Amino acid sequence: NPACHLGWGAILPEEADTPAIGAAHVLRSAPHSPDGELALALDDAWHGMGIARLLLAAVMADAATRGVRHLSLVTLADNRRAIALFTALGAEHRGYADGTASFALSPGDALAALRGRDPAGRHAAVIRAVAAQASAADSRPALRIVGQEAA
Repeated sequence: NPACHLGWGAILPEEADTPAIGAAHVLRSAPHSPDGELALALDDAWHGMGIARLLLAAVMADAATRGVRHLSLVTLADNRRAIALFTALGAEHRGYADGTASFALSPGDALAALRGRDPAGRHAAVIRAVAAQASAADSRPALRIVGQEAA
């Protein structure tokens, strides 16, 4: 249900046998809730190339357009890359428990941080395209692969 689950993925369409290399999701417990949980995964071979930021730009623009205002995030406490990324996006550290680190984040703040870290404007086009697609009543962007039929 797109009202509760927004999912964006990165795939290699020219390689039919290649699985998805990354995905970002926002899950809401109820349709149209302003609160959600962010999940992000990226294959280790693709780290450091900006793909996580691109996925986050897509899911944050989609979430903001659909009324999500508050996100919770959890990562392993020793995942320095994820913690650095979440912090760079303006996430507020909420604490450690059971080997995990918890954060709170606003999609609007994350989009502003992404724009600030993108002086060449590479993510800006993605953010605008996602926002336009998400506001269209029956749109299914090609990269949305989880939780909905692939377009």
